[in-house]
Amino acid sequence: MSFNSVAELENKIADFFGAPHAVAVDCCTHGIELCLRLFDLDKINVPTRTYISIPFLAHKLNIGLQWEEQEWENYYYLTKDVVDAAVLWERNSYVAGTFMNISFQFQKHLSLGRGGMILTDDKDSAYELKRMSYDGRSPDIPWREQNISSIGYHYYMTPETAELGLDKFQNAVDTPPRQMKIYSKIEPETLLHLVVRIDKVSSAEMKYPEDSDNPNLARIDIASEDQFLQLALLRMNKGRTFRPHKHIYKESPPECIAQESWVVIKGKVKVTFYDLDDTIIEEVVLNQGDLSMTFRGGHNYTALEDDTQVYEYKTGPYMGIEKDKKFIKQ
Repeated sequence: MSFNSVAELENKIADFFGAPHAVAVDCCTHGIELCLRLFDLDKINVPTRTYISIPFLAHKLNIGLQWEEQEWENYYYLTKDVVDAAVLWERNSYVAGTFMNISFQFQKHLSLGRGGMILTDDKDSAYELKRMSYDGRSPDIPWREQNISSIGYHYYMTPETAELGLDKFQNAVDTPPRQMKIYSKIEPETLLHLVVRIDKVSSAEMKYPEDSDNPNLARIDIASEDQFLQLALLRMNKGRTFRPHKHIYKESPPECIAQESWVVIKGKVKVTFYDLDDTIIEEVVLNQGDLSMTFRGGHNYTALEDDTQVYEYKTGPYMGIEKDKKFIKQ
């Protein structure tokens, strides 16, 4: 087995994320370490909510550590250029001018057990990072013929891991991650659609809180509080119950939009999502247990199997088709 498989996976990952270059490593943390070593950085900014190996890097490299209370989503900046994007899986999400570090650990969307990738648009730095990850060597030159001119580290991705990545890559592309947020290209701050894949919700995200009034209830809020259509995922132990209650009328905002969600209970559905200007922005496949939510923009659904069944939820009241929707020209 040669390193050609590693190069092939690097090309596929770079193309998916929209990065000019990708450097395969044995884990995301080691990728971040290589970036910090390459630029001889003296401090990292670390959010209090992250994987524990990241702050340990400060001790390992004898550099400064600044803790930060921050809410982050998909990735955060350790320095102005080095990014921890371990949980990121989104097409064309590479941020120009950065070194984004992706993880393929067993709980990630592309689950290889171990492995990671450094995304960059700096060709020279990509070459140096590649050599650093492979004991100072170049993987395309026989080791007896190499002149080792810089310190390297044993952090390379093995061909066996890369082969597994190639086998799983297309399925990872075809299936949405645990929660996929689709923003408008017209108004980049506007969230249009959500996709939640039920078998990607990890047990780590659904832990029962130890210091809560409800120790047998774990909850993930899927829709934010400002949306008209609300949705949460609840995990409950046997016997968990709630106080009897009823909901009250509230004053509606002066303007509201019909928001819609589909939950697949049987079969498979392809969803086509549209931007605010009616152009197609994303297509995903929903399997049993998966759901989609549309807050703004358009959508279309195509059943991919006979006897496909879904639950459809929509904000009301329904006042007729003329006041509910307008059709998109195809």
